[in-house]
Amino acid sequence: MCKLVLLSLVLLLTHATPHISYDVKEPPNVPPQKIAYLTIDDGPSESVTLPILDILHTEDVKATFFVLPYEGVDHIYKRILREGHAMGNHSYTHDYKRLYSSADDGLFFRADIERADAWLKKKFSHETKLFRFPGGSQSWNTSVIARRREILEELGYRVFDWDVSNGDTDPSPASRDPDALAANVMGRANKPDRLIVLMHDTGSKVATVEALPRVIAGLRAEGYAFDTLENYP
Repeated sequence: MCKLVLLSLVLLLTHATPHISYDVKEPPNVPPQKIAYLTIDDGPSESVTLPILDILHTEDVKATFFVLPYEGVDHIYKRILREGHAMGNHSYTHDYKRLYSSADDGLFFRADIERADAWLKKKFSHETKLFRFPGGSQSWNTSVIARRREILEELGYRVFDWDVSNGDTDPSPASRDPDALAANVMGRANKPDRLIVLMHDTGSKVATVEALPRVIAGLRAEGYAFDTLENYP
């Protein structure tokens, strides 16, 4: 009996799995990806939006368009969506005076946003929860904007301003200079890892088209990739 027990112990020790030690290495300290979000307001238009879409397609870049309701350019809205860009609500009327009136507690504002929302759904079966204030939130009375932010939150919207503008709405001649527009974006010091860039695509913004490839190349050289605001953290 003792010999049997001894033999069993020998066999067990012989076939026991040896202890293996592993060197556990910490993952490399990789910095987070820098992302630029190209945002384009007030369109679409034949003369500017279409060439912008051509450039974005060539460069394999996705952008976010904050659109207004225009007739006769359905093909442009459809192309924006078909090519994988994001489309946000920028109001129905873009009427500063009525949208930001302090007299009605935001009733016109709410109706206007809901009207734009309904228009996008009816025309293009598109639902969005991205919103940009016409003129940007910083341009208006803080209490007026606060009330409208409450309305937008009730409607489920995320609100986006911008970190840098290309300056294509400035009244100076520089707004028509592609080099100046690109420099406005690239000249910003201390660019954040998440950079929202403002441009416009109304019919007069031809210089924005010419500046866009330079902006894309410049941001790529600084380590930025591109995405839409639908994926903003």
